[in-house]
Amino acid sequence: MTTTRIIALGLAVLTAIFGCTLKHKSVNLDLANNVRTLPSEEAALDVERLTRRVTDLYGILSDDKITTYLTKQKIAGFFHNDQDLADFIAVYASMFRKAGFRPERVKRFSIKNILIEENGVIALVELTITGRYYFIWNAKIHEIQRWEKSHGQWYFVPSTY
Repeated sequence: MTTTRIIALGLAVLTAIFGCTLKHKSVNLDLANNVRTLPSEEAALDVERLTRRVTDLYGILSDDKITTYLTKQKIAGFFHNDQDLADFIAVYASMFRKAGFRPERVKRFSIKNILIEENGVIALVELTITGRYYFIWNAKIHEIQRWEKSHGQWYFVPSTY
């Protein structure tokens, strides 16, 4: 084997072992600037409930491709109405394709921060979504999402880009 092939093989093995992020996209990060939040004591329960909702939503998207009818039925309860659901599927399917997620599925996600505004009705969730990019590489989308509380339940309000 030539030296070039040995080096290429070694890099491929290291990349497979440790994972490699080829693409990273940040979206909508300006939303969190100058947000007045609830005191931590008042927000603790809401943060716990919202964390559970976000985890449930992205848990479903980890198991199922975003563009399937079955996924649409499973995630419908996370949105106020059908229009928000349709916007979410259209925007996120497009973002997943642009980022190179193969298939259009979430590999993992991590919640970085949750800010609940003073009114206790609007929250901003900062998270990183990771998807598979080709065979061994990962692509990431980092964004801040808006969630609204209605009748004691948190609903995702998708942004249109």
